[in-house]
Amino acid sequence: MQKITHGKNLTKTPALGVLWDEEANEGKDFEPGTLAELLCYGSVHFEQDRPEIDYC
Repeated sequence: MQKITHGKNLTKTPALGVLWDEEANEGKDFEPGTLAELLCYGSVHFEQDRPEIDYC
């Protein structure tokens, strides 16, 4: 599952979660050909198989 921040009033521009919550964008969180579709696809079809991430 992907977590999308809302970050209300933390930045000068609206965060992705705030934009998706707008009425004008209803249904766009799964519209074909969008980043949202790619995020949904990845969260359903991919699973990390390494035990941990080595950050050096």
